[in-house]
Amino acid sequence: MTLLHGEQIVENFNPILPNDTVRCVCVLEDLADKGKGMLMTVKIDMKDPDNLDYLYARCYMKFYVRGLGGFGDKGLLDQKIQDPPAREPDSTLVAPTTESLALFYRICGDINPLHIVPSAAELAGFEKPILHGLCTYGILGRAVYDKYCEGDMSLIKKISTRFVSHVYPGETILIDMFKEGDDVYFSATTKERKLVISTGVVELNPQAKI
Repeated sequence: MTLLHGEQIVENFNPILPNDTVRCVCVLEDLADKGKGMLMTVKIDMKDPDNLDYLYARCYMKFYVRGLGGFGDKGLLDQKIQDPPAREPDSTLVAPTTESLALFYRICGDINPLHIVPSAAELAGFEKPILHGLCTYGILGRAVYDKYCEGDMSLIKKISTRFVSHVYPGETILIDMFKEGDDVYFSATTKERKLVISTGVVELNPQAKI
């Protein structure tokens, strides 16, 4: 196992409604030398297949590939995700996970054995299978939605997340949130290991609750 999900960015432009059909157009957007590894950025545009100028959302998935660094090119993209402010959080949400959550998340189509097969997890350097990064991403986005969006998904403009470390299914995630204007920064840690697992920011449309 040499590839790890490092960052995820999703920007929303138009809502995807029930029964809508979406065409995903994927492009290898950037490669950047990170010394011992390489950061690979894939851009995914989600479009209306009948009108490819109509964009539902744009995603950037960033993968850290171990052992492929040293080629010297630092890449073209500048998408640095800012750290949360150095102060007490405005709110904290406690998000327990279940030991079966990785099994359930496989329904989304991510069947990477890292998340379910103990030998694959050990090969990648983990004690046991870890939770999918995008599952953690969804938990973090939902925390901000529950606190600041009053049930209106259209208030979420963009979610940017850096995966700092891993979550084991069954652990409890503590999510600190910091409201700065229309941005909600967050820092998430595991309650059991007291380990920072993710930081990032949710950009809200101006109507969001203060």
